[in-house]
Amino acid sequence: MHTVATVCFLSREGENGREILLRKRKSRRWNGILNGCGGEIEDEDKGNLKACACRKTLEESGCLALTEDLLHIATVDFYHLTSGKPRSHSLRWKVHYFTTDKWQGDPRPLDGFENFDWFPVGDLPFEQMMSDTRYWLNHALNQKDLSPLYARVKYGDFKQKTVSEIYIGEESKQYI
Repeated sequence: MHTVATVCFLSREGENGREILLRKRKSRRWNGILNGCGGEIEDEDKGNLKACACRKTLEESGCLALTEDLLHIATVDFYHLTSGKPRSHSLRWKVHYFTTDKWQGDPRPLDGFENFDWFPVGDLPFEQMMSDTRYWLNHALNQKDLSPLYARVKYGDFKQKTVSEIYIGEESKQYI
């Protein structure tokens, strides 16, 4: 069984072009990692991915985003190495990524977060982000068509620091 989650990147035009807002989490699982606002889909979302992204954006940044203003930029399946023998990979997370340049409120770090900063899309701090983002996030943020990018990520260790394999393309392709 896998977990379904969303991540939303607030975006704006900055002095050096388009920027996205990244926040640093203070938690056991993703402590110190920069990412957009996000989390698991819950019953109150009624299966609506955009509703989940809006809810998490409000909870984590204090900003109100509307579902109709979100653009679905990527879906990424994360496969984690199992501890059993023989070792294999199993789907653990399906994360849907969104962006929006329309929201109400001023972003501020709420409980569980250290800070928020704006970063130019062309100069993202990948060394402070999940190790897989360097392979697909720029593609998703800069795509010209309206269909979301799809990626599959296989982690080669238990701490999700080493990407052992990545696929970017059509979701319907068989994963090897």
